[in-house]
Amino acid sequence: MKKLLYLLLILVLALGCEEIPDGVVTPEGSGLSVQRLTSPSVFERTDQDSIISVSVKFDAESDVPGDVWVNLVELFTGEVYSRKNKLTNEGDNTYSGSVLMSQFYPNGEYELQFNAYNYDNETRKLGSKKLQFDNGVANEPPTIVTVYCPDTLTVESPKSVFIIAAEVIDPNGVRDIYRAYVTIVKPNGEIGTYQFPLYDNGSSSIGDNSANDGIFSQLVQMTPENLKGDYTLTFQAEDKSGVLSNEVVHIMHVRE
Repeated sequence: MKKLLYLLLILVLALGCEEIPDGVVTPEGSGLSVQRLTSPSVFERTDQDSIISVSVKFDAESDVPGDVWVNLVELFTGEVYSRKNKLTNEGDNTYSGSVLMSQFYPNGEYELQFNAYNYDNETRKLGSKKLQFDNGVANEPPTIVTVYCPDTLTVESPKSVFIIAAEVIDPNGVRDIYRAYVTIVKPNGEIGTYQFPLYDNGSSSIGDNSANDGIFSQLVQMTPENLKGDYTLTFQAEDKSGVLSNEVVHIMHVRE
């Protein structure tokens, strides 16, 4: 009998709980209660259609928010491409607005982050929605225009440290470049390093001076124990659609 009552109690509780919409957050202690977030999940930009519509509907018992806005964040890099797109009160607890999608925004997955001020003028996250974006620009492959690498390296003890780099351009913008790398083949024909990553993040610790300038760099070190002779370095890049660039081959002579 007790077991039956226990099962009935679980059933009643389950039926009495409404499903929380995906992506909605109800901040504790904020007084704000969200019923629904609305935005497209896929958007292909054209010259005639470059704006997406978004909205937030609050529960009837929710406090009245201050400003309500949306940020547009690219998930691949975490970069905010559009900030504080303000939503206006349309009545019926609904706030709506729009976000302009530029053709210069890279293709890929974005997150629309909904925020509001509560009655204490504190920022509260209301929730987020994913957006798959196509900027409408025909994809073209990246191109390696030049590489930076010593022609001849005299190895000193205990080690010699130098920078290798590749300058990459992409007709779809530098943000469309997914990665750049180099494969190094030793003088004896063995692969020393396969697709050694180069970075464009502005980290001086790895030899990159400026982020997002299209120059992908990396620090390399060699010791007297490394083989002497001609090393073959093959540079290549790839965009976010998986399209590869041209290959640029550089020969570096290493000597004592």
